[in-house]
Amino acid sequence: MATQTGEIQIASIENKTIQDLFTSVYEKNVYNATEWFAVEMIKEGCYHKDIINTPLSKLEKADIEKVVFTTPNKAKTNFTIIVKDHIDLTPFTQGTDYWESYMLG
Repeated sequence: MATQTGEIQIASIENKTIQDLFTSVYEKNVYNATEWFAVEMIKEGCYHKDIINTPLSKLEKADIEKVVFTTPNKAKTNFTIIVKDHIDLTPFTQGTDYWESYMLG
């Protein structure tokens, strides 16, 4: 089971692109970028932004166009998530832009 435990800080959200910083905690690396990571990060963000009852909170891996970690397998990485054209990120621009993340896979 892989763990992505850390702090997420959103740098920008424009059109279909989210740019963030992921900092690992508990001395673990951030591993590799995957659609699963993107979906879970967005779902967590919906929870922390209190926008739970939106289509964003029901994303699936097929809704993700691309995920890139600038420095995979390091303690800290910038990353970019691009969602497919039918996804509206507008609600995601509201609320907090920083939270502690705990994802298991």
